[in-house]
Amino acid sequence: MRIVSPLIKYLFDTNKARNVGCIEGEYSKTIGLPVQSTQPFFEQYFKPDPQLTNSVITSIELLSGTNLTNYTVDGTDYTLSSADTYKSTILVLSDINREIIAEIPLRTVIRNINKGKATFTNFDKIVWDNCYVYYTDPSGVGISTSDITVLRVYYTPKVLK
Repeated sequence: MRIVSPLIKYLFDTNKARNVGCIEGEYSKTIGLPVQSTQPFFEQYFKPDPQLTNSVITSIELLSGTNLTNYTVDGTDYTLSSADTYKSTILVLSDINREIIAEIPLRTVIRNINKGKATFTNFDKIVWDNCYVYYTDPSGVGISTSDITVLRVYYTPKVLK
């Protein structure tokens, strides 16, 4: 590859640009988080995932009932809710000290609401099991314990030196 600009060289040297076949990231994972409580603001943490913790999260997408109908976790089938159900759902991304890096309303990362476009991120200090989802008004939008929040997380593994 021939570098034609100092800016392009800088972007490649600092891992802000890469030659990949997918614009979201090199890898992706689909993660389901069953609703554990319908209490407002109840923090529902993700299971530990060393792969996501040791990666740069390059894009996050919420899968709703229009993208996927059912999702199975530990042998239990869950039905995904409609996009409207996620109006009160917030994704909180945290670091090793549980300091909040970002709070993302999940309705904003549904592709079919964003005209098919991905929401790009560059989170490199995430500790996945410190991240959680909460609902501001679960009963008002019809969230129940038979529902599930399903995310597709695109990531690029960190280069360990």
